Amino acid sequence: VISGICTHSSTDAMPPAVAQRPNARVPLNDFENLAVGAFGGIVETCVQMPLITFKICVQDGRALPTSVGGWYRGVVANASSLAPITAAQVAVNGVLERALTNGTRALTDVEQIGVAMGAGALSASLYSPVDLTVIQQGKMKLGPGATISAVVRDGGLAKMWRGTMSCAARESIYTAGYLGLGPVLTSKIKAAKPELGDLTASVLGSSAAGTMAA
Repeated sequence: VISGICTHSSTDAMPPAVAQRPNARVPLNDFENLAVGAFGGIVETCVQMPLITFKICVQDGRALPTSVGGWYRGVVANASSLAPITAAQVAVNGVLERALTNGTRALTDVEQIGVAMGAGALSASLYSPVDLTVIQQGKMKLGPGATISAVVRDGGLAKMWRGTMSCAARESIYTAGYLGLGPVLTSKIKAAKPELGDLTASVLGSSAAGTMAA
């Protein structure tokens, strides 16, 4: 979703040097970046929640849920927390992009992937506590607030950031896929096969990038 939105090309309001580049993306402002990221985060959570529940159950050796509610246990907490994190990733990506190019040129393919990785790594400070809360909520079968209280009571506030480095590594790869490689591959596909159209190229590019990032 996010990769597709961020890949649409336009020459309106672009710096001349950027507008002359084929298939260049129009830079979004900070508010647009936040909105795109938040919307994408909500959609992503709703689609992936059953897979997340399956992974947690398999890893912990627990029985799979027998109801729809069980498969979506924690989805509200996860979506409400993940939406601002994804919004922050997209917004930070935009800030890093402007800092690198000063708004005078388009990013190279390598720069685009590198900027996306940086945005993902920086988001780990926000995402790591959310990740821990979702995992522990599934184990404790408590609400988000009660789960956080139990974790802090057991190991102190610092325990909420346990695993931050591994989260940073994971998120940098993840964002490199949807904010970096996805748009890059989409541009390559559109240049090679313009008859496919924007939507088809975006789906193919995003799907390939997501598969590689996974």
